[in-house]
Amino acid sequence: MPSSRRERRADGPRGGTISRAYLWVSVFAGGSFSLVLEVLGGRLLAPFYGASVETWAAVISVSLGALACGYEIGGRWAQGTRRLTLFALLLLGGALSIACARAFGGPILRATLLMAQGGAIASATFLLGPALFFLGALNPAAACWLAQGKRTFRAGTVYAVSTAGGIAGALATAFVLIPCMGHSAILRTVTLGLIALAAAGAWIARRGNIIIASAVLGAAAAVDLWRGHPLSWAPILSGQTILWHKNSPYGFLQVSDDARHRVLWENGSLLSMMNLRNSKRLIYIPEMMWALALRPGASRALVIGLGSGALTLALERRGLEVDSCEMDPDVVFAAGKFFGFPRRGGAVLVEDGRRCLNKTTGAAYGIVLLDVFRGESIPAHLLSSDFFRLVKSRMDSDGVLAANVTSIVGGRGDEPWIALDKTLKTVFQNVRAFGPRVPDGAPQNVFFFASNASLAERHVPGLELEAPPERLAVAPILTDDFNPWVSISARTCDLERRGRWGPRRPR
Repeated sequence: MPSSRRERRADGPRGGTISRAYLWVSVFAGGSFSLVLEVLGGRLLAPFYGASVETWAAVISVSLGALACGYEIGGRWAQGTRRLTLFALLLLGGALSIACARAFGGPILRATLLMAQGGAIASATFLLGPALFFLGALNPAAACWLAQGKRTFRAGTVYAVSTAGGIAGALATAFVLIPCMGHSAILRTVTLGLIALAAAGAWIARRGNIIIASAVLGAAAAVDLWRGHPLSWAPILSGQTILWHKNSPYGFLQVSDDARHRVLWENGSLLSMMNLRNSKRLIYIPEMMWALALRPGASRALVIGLGSGALTLALERRGLEVDSCEMDPDVVFAAGKFFGFPRRGGAVLVEDGRRCLNKTTGAAYGIVLLDVFRGESIPAHLLSSDFFRLVKSRMDSDGVLAANVTSIVGGRGDEPWIALDKTLKTVFQNVRAFGPRVPDGAPQNVFFFASNASLAERHVPGLELEAPPERLAVAPILTDDFNPWVSISARTCDLERRGRWGPRRPR
């Protein structure tokens, strides 16, 4: 028998219908797995770099670049061959890439942590790039093989099927996989799926060596999935005892203790802190309570951003009826279990702060407190003039808005608090800003108080801040249409991250 005939038999498909069906299924699964990895990639980077638009831009850019390389090189590899062997090898390469990312992702993320957003790009390249390259190569390879022997073939159909798989993968990840499985289990499941598809392709192509390799890798992945070891990539909390952790729909949550404090973390950033020796002594709460000095007759309050429930409890102890808004149900759970927050008094609405205000149409609050953080920063849609007008419409005529933000004060990168000061002054007649310490060019909490009523005659025991007129003149007004909050607060977030995970750690 001629060698070429023996080769075709050894690698020939078991049936044209079976091989074509296999290619279509693989293209759909490849698109689905690609979007699973992209959505999961942002979640894996969030504990290190936050969940900002810049982190997601790094994930999306790396994903598109890897897929583009796969499209180009996969098309070249597929030219002039009818074999399914290469297709099975591409799937196996994707599985091995995910396995390597799981094994070495933690050290890579920690090594690039202090590189600001360049670290996010580098980490995303390692975690997602190789696997998405192999998955991207499937589409042009499938198009070449499916077009063989046909006068006309619409290659766009292959990409349409892959995109449909991507839609299914994105929806399944957001609404099923992340709520029901851990990140590690999702990566293991994708790895097993790719190995199974590679083994099926090798069986159709009559490649026993690939089948054996797939069986060995599949068995190892199955054992790993059964043992269920979670990923331990989160930044190391020096001197902290972890009491609880969970991947919530909005980020990675942790509760930890040290010798003096109990801390609620989200995506590696401090969300709330309580003194263990005196649970009523809560960090940053006294400053926010200055709102009572400015509006002593208030009877109702709204807290946007529950955190540990400290603000709500402090206001209730002063006799106010307090409603709270918190979009993450797992934060509400942590506040009740670890920080003594009970569901009493006012309502606790598990909603985004803006949606919460839209639902409280009949409410009139004497005080509204904004204390929302996602990572090191605040969601931009809660820091716009449009949002503040919505807040004002839910307040008494002499009500006070108190807002807590983190910003550099007195040095390069102080745009966040100055821009917010200017924005608030476009909505409220009177705005005052205070800091807990003398400006030193480092990030600190800045506490804003805004109202249409006069605030001048009330004493506040803090260091009042005044934005320089020349800086105020060039600062942007934050609106829904134009809101550069993420970019102007990037330096503050970077210094916060370096201070937390760099050589100098807080006590």
